[in-house]
Amino acid sequence: MQSLLSPHGVYTEADVDVALARVFGPGVRPLHMEQAVFEAMLSGWRSQQAARYLKAKTIRANDAGVRRFREHVGCWP
Repeated sequence: MQSLLSPHGVYTEADVDVALARVFGPGVRPLHMEQAVFEAMLSGWRSQQAARYLKAKTIRANDAGVRRFREHVGCWP
């Protein structure tokens, strides 16, 4: 089955490097990759919610809900 996100079905090392460079900068690799990607994902989601003019209280509640769920399942998405 071909991935919906990669035109060639699998992610190459170059694909991963490009994606990480967009988030963290060229050549930067966080010490705790899973946590850093999770935080970047939530940051982007908060920005998207703010662009839709959601109230700060709603954005904080949404963020807290995702963090509680992540803590409950005990693994990174």
